[in-house]
Amino acid sequence: MPNLKQLWDELNQQPVHRFADWPNRDVPKGKPGVYLIYHEGRWIYIGMSFKNLQSRLSSHVSGRRSGDQFCVYVSDRFVMKI
Repeated sequence: MPNLKQLWDELNQQPVHRFADWPNRDVPKGKPGVYLIYHEGRWIYIGMSFKNLQSRLSSHVSGRRSGDQFCVYVSDRFVMKI
């Protein structure tokens, strides 16, 4: 069984990117990934993509609601500020 603290620490040591700087070439295309979203230094959301991390984050940035719970609960309050 993996050491969860070690995995969490490793995840938190990854590069930080801002939604305002999207699209970001450092985010891999066509690859799976896990991501954390912070607001004012606090972790507010964690998500994952099984196939395409860049596409998943693009849907978050766009604000399209189409069933994306991120847009319903996080983007409306913190990112789009509607």
